[in-house]
Amino acid sequence: MNLLLDIGNSRMKWVQQSPEDWHGGAIDINQASLVTELDRHWSSWKRPEKLVISSVASDDINQILRQWTRLHWAIEARFVTSPPEQFGLVNGYEDPAQLGCDRWLAMLAAMQIGAPPLCVIACGTAVTLDVINKDREFCGGLIFPGLHLLRQGLMTGTAGIGTIETEVSEVPALNTAQGAGGGTLLGLVGAIRFIMDVYEQKFGSNMVFMITGGDAELIRSHLQRDCIVEPELTLKGLALLVQE
Repeated sequence: MNLLLDIGNSRMKWVQQSPEDWHGGAIDINQASLVTELDRHWSSWKRPEKLVISSVASDDINQILRQWTRLHWAIEARFVTSPPEQFGLVNGYEDPAQLGCDRWLAMLAAMQIGAPPLCVIACGTAVTLDVINKDREFCGGLIFPGLHLLRQGLMTGTAGIGTIETEVSEVPALNTAQGAGGGTLLGLVGAIRFIMDVYEQKFGSNMVFMITGGDAELIRSHLQRDCIVEPELTLKGLALLVQE
């Protein structure tokens, strides 16, 4: 069994991978309770053959993972970084290692599903839209706050907004909670649609769009554009690395 970990800004997802199985789970990331959560979920597991980690979390969180896996399994985790080239994909970032490994892994997995030109839209704490051109080169991307951060910023940065409704009901809205909920969601959707249009104009109208992340299905339902929903692209990218 291999253990694949995708550690984001607010959630940690994992998959226990074997030739017969792909079994996953997830927890919220809280540094104070992380060891307790690992004990609760992982203590009964056998030692994995390989432990491969994609992490955009803090060094403190990563160190807790290293110490726990050394203590319980006597195994050294492999923390992934973004290389200049891998699996036929060229990393066009000015400093390839600076590219978030979660974004790189998602693109590697996306290329196994769709043919370039393609765009990977990741909808989590942050939203990223990353482009691979027809020559299999990563050409860059855009990053902006995700839905939770938009709503959190609106609540903390204003005095008159109390609660925010999570679903779009009336447009235009007739109360503040609905206005804030619908405005943040549809504003985010509008930004993504605009960037999709720009990418198509620059890289070709045959561009394939693939959407992933915790808010992927919600965003896709409002995009009114063709999108392939792949909620576990980063974990699937880790699975590719295990096969190297």
